[in-house]
Amino acid sequence: MRYLLFDIDGTLLETDGAGSHAIAAALSAEFGVSEPSMRLNFSGKTDGYLLSELLKRNGLPADASHLQRFRRSYLRRFTDSMRYCGGRLLPGVESLLDRCQRSDDVRCFVMTGNCVASGQAKLRHFNLLERFEAVFGGDHDRSRDELAVRTRQSLRQSHQCGVDDEIVVIGDTPADVLCGQTIDAATVAVATGRYDLPTLRRVEPDLACQTLCDGDVVSMLLRRCQSA
Repeated sequence: MRYLLFDIDGTLLETDGAGSHAIAAALSAEFGVSEPSMRLNFSGKTDGYLLSELLKRNGLPADASHLQRFRRSYLRRFTDSMRYCGGRLLPGVESLLDRCQRSDDVRCFVMTGNCVASGQAKLRHFNLLERFEAVFGGDHDRSRDELAVRTRQSLRQSHQCGVDDEIVVIGDTPADVLCGQTIDAATVAVATGRYDLPTLRRVEPDLACQTLCDGDVVSMLLRRCQSA
């Protein structure tokens, strides 16, 4: 069996800044920050890291109490931000997921730096949520590597992933590739986010492609498992 772990932003879809919009609104409403500082590269990061750093950058303590308030306020505003900002599915996503659903050899999951709730909201907005068995999010992880290790553990404990099964991480950032390598997963890098193919190839994914329409992606993800 092959377990596919898809990133969300820049891999499956774009939300045109919905996360940043909800975060800025939460900083303003919850903490009275009139002009929130958002000067931080969100790509490839976890929300566990981003929310903590954004509190610090706006002169607020990043302790457990403030983080809880911030996360709760951000998530309350997220669905409205999605409606306001819009977005789009990325090329090849629906076709690839259709083919995955018809295969007996693959199981589809999401592994995202987003909080679980915001990741689910994004997928729900584009009618993708039911395509995946579970969403593993970065609510409390400080890095993608921590998220990947925890996700692999959950797959093995709760989703019947055995040592002979293959895990594949699909994402659009070097951090996605590196975290997949941390857990000895195969990796697919897709250049539909902020990083071009030469940059992605430097971290040596098993496959780098321009979009998920690429025939090599379909061949890699849907070929019969060696143990089958």
